[in-house]
Amino acid sequence: MDLSILFAVFDDFLKCPQCGQDVASHVDMKQKHGYSHNITLQCTTCEWKHCFNTSKKQGQSYEINVRADLAFREIGKGQNAMVAFSKVLTMPAPPKRDNCTKIQNKKILPIVKQCANDSMLSNAIKVIEICNSDTGECGVSIDGRWQRRGYSSHNGVVRAISLDTRKCLDVQVLSGKCQHCLKWSMNQNDPKYHEWTH
Repeated sequence: MDLSILFAVFDDFLKCPQCGQDVASHVDMKQKHGYSHNITLQCTTCEWKHCFNTSKKQGQSYEINVRADLAFREIGKGQNAMVAFSKVLTMPAPPKRDNCTKIQNKKILPIVKQCANDSMLSNAIKVIEICNSDTGECGVSIDGRWQRRGYSSHNGVVRAISLDTRKCLDVQVLSGKCQHCLKWSMNQNDPKYHEWTH
């Protein structure tokens, strides 16, 4: 939405509920949270003031930021694409990379994991029904890929796909780096390091 059009409507039609005089409106850039803006309506005569956000808050995140992050993830893009998109449309900058990561980890990841697990469980049940076997033995195709192109990436994913149903039965994310090892490599003199190693 073009805020200048919205503000023009506010300035033309809104009146102060206390004194009936004109109301001025502006965006408080100090209270900006990604795509969510804080709009202030202020009387030009008396001290009346009203502030509101352009998006509902969901816990620590604003709904517009969660939806934007999910939309770009769905098309296989990340925060850099959101920045480019915002620049092309002359929109304010999207949430910062750290905030996008928090949104992904706290809001989107649990839901995606639950959907994936439900789907894989449903696919496994179908395999058991097709194979007429309690153990669910079947042929699988194993497929893997790196997080980034080439062989320099430390993270990858491996999928097991049923040859009978051609649907995913299991997914494992693997990493060449252990976050705990990296953490403790700096603190080997800490007594907790010895507890962790034993």
